[in-house]
Amino acid sequence: MHCMIIGDIIAILVHNAMPQCTLNAVSGIDSANFARTHTDKITADITVISLTINDQFTNRDSLRLTRSRIITGRVVWLLPNTHRDQSIDAVMDMACEFGDTVVNTGLYIRHQRTIPNAKEIQGIADAALAPINNKTSGCNV
Repeated sequence: MHCMIIGDIIAILVHNAMPQCTLNAVSGIDSANFARTHTDKITADITVISLTINDQFTNRDSLRLTRSRIITGRVVWLLPNTHRDQSIDAVMDMACEFGDTVVNTGLYIRHQRTIPNAKEIQGIADAALAPINNKTSGCNV
């Protein structure tokens, strides 16, 4: 199985728990800059996306552009552990639009932190690779 992890610092950390995957991530990058600078098509059996944690204003068009470049059997979005509803809504909207899976990182991160520790990262990685049982629900489609 070929897997790819793309996005921000969370993607980099998740890669530590999923070293068999290819990594395409930049610490501190926001969704718009990722979409602008990462233009290659992605082909993988599973692609894990972690974006929006660095967004001041999340741009759904940037997320949609990034997602449209993925040619894969399964896409897993990592829902950021944030209180910014705009980021959460944008990730959920993209997952619903494309029929993707979502892993809520907040379920694995103790306390009110944005960046998970190594044990929490392992839980997030395990959830991302789990059989499809966390498909998006509550989509208005």
